[in-house]
Amino acid sequence: METVPRELMTIPLYRFKRITTVHITLNPKAIEKPGVLSKILEQISSRNVIILGMFTSASPTEGYVCITIFIDSTNLEESKLNELVSKIGEALTELEGKVKMYTSPVEGVAIDPYSFPTTAMGSRAIILMYHSLRGLISGLSRIGAEMILNIIGNEIGKAAFKDHERIVGKNLEKLIKLFEARFMMSGFGIMKVESIDMETCEFTVKIYYCIECEILEELKRPSGSYFIKGMIEGWFSELIGMDVVAYEEKCISRGDPYCQFKIKPRPTHN
Repeated sequence: METVPRELMTIPLYRFKRITTVHITLNPKAIEKPGVLSKILEQISSRNVIILGMFTSASPTEGYVCITIFIDSTNLEESKLNELVSKIGEALTELEGKVKMYTSPVEGVAIDPYSFPTTAMGSRAIILMYHSLRGLISGLSRIGAEMILNIIGNEIGKAAFKDHERIVGKNLEKLIKLFEARFMMSGFGIMKVESIDMETCEFTVKIYYCIECEILEELKRPSGSYFIKGMIEGWFSELIGMDVVAYEEKCISRGDPYCQFKIKPRPTHN
């Protein structure tokens, strides 16, 4: 699978540029009307203004449609910015368009003060940066408390399953596909559930670019996964209704090309 990075902060750092956020809210019916975006972009392009990034956010059930556009306002006078905002509003009158703008006080950095909280499929979300996770893993492994990572991952996996079940119900194929997609979209790695045996409750999961194991490799601590392992254990435990153990058969921190986990029911001791 070929992929390209997605800049979560919408646009990368642009040194020496003044960046203005143009935030547009519309009547929810806008999502059903073609040509809305072209009306907005026409007002921007006709003034030779460069768009650095944009995103849309819509929730018809909660009654909002938003479009956020980041423009290069380095050479734009304040009066021209105000005129642009006014013209966009006029173009969207029929959709009850409301337009606000905010020019970032930090050069080269886009700041959107109008969008909060971050959500994913209706659930509130946060952004965990690589250096933050690296600090957590480094600190816990330094004091020999990796099991805390496993416990945290396990609880996250259980909560994730319940959320996935809320979205797609009990359909096994859809649950697996959603787990793979959300795992990748969250930045943990690219997951593939390679084998499924519901009779024996055994599964094989392969992960490319596992973020935890990349950190372990960087830290020169090739001990294998605890956090991601816990997440997998929690998710599959909820799926089959019993505790499971994920055995890490391969790991990039040990020189393998990918990480691979074999999931089995937890052994019971009499």
